[in-house]
Amino acid sequence: MPIHDLLYRCPLCDAETTTFISNQTSCLGCKTIFSNSIDSQILVQPQREPAYLTSAHMLTLSMEKLLKARFDRLSNPDQSLLRSEAIMAIASEYQPVYLKKELMGYTEVIRGGTAGHLILSKSLDFVGEKGVLHHWNFDQIKSLQISSDAIQLYMQEKGLHQFKLIENSPKLWEDNLKLAISRYYLKQNLEIFSYQPVIKTRRIEI
Repeated sequence: MPIHDLLYRCPLCDAETTTFISNQTSCLGCKTIFSNSIDSQILVQPQREPAYLTSAHMLTLSMEKLLKARFDRLSNPDQSLLRSEAIMAIASEYQPVYLKKELMGYTEVIRGGTAGHLILSKSLDFVGEKGVLHHWNFDQIKSLQISSDAIQLYMQEKGLHQFKLIENSPKLWEDNLKLAISRYYLKQNLEIFSYQPVIKTRRIEI
């Protein structure tokens, strides 16, 4: 995953990031520069402090904490958390996958697409020129995964939906959607203990 998609916000100050050079992204707030380095590490170059190496894992953990704090500050539950231009497509058929003539399973075939905006608030909506085309409550989302430019969601009784994002990072959507779904279930005294291959919850013991 490109570093700009991974560090879509600054893990130090939570400002937006931008990229001008391949394998490097810069914070628009504190001006820190993040670059790919050796052994899967990331070189962090703050503007007024010495540079240092750290792992992507440590930086994404910091981003998760900042994201949770941002969610906590929301005063309006109907407020849009994310809005991204996207092309939505639905898996229409399945093709068999073989290994040395042995059937291993099936893969989804996704064709075509509808342009619109994917909106995350107290639910998930896909909006076109004429209004809301699709609406899903969080308990209808049974699994999620991302690729380099898209997020795939399996909707209960509706099948696999793919949203190819025009500009935003799929990791941005994955993190925000996971947190929104998690908080939805917490209100029902449930916690998510697995996202793969499907979302699984269990009751919280009090």
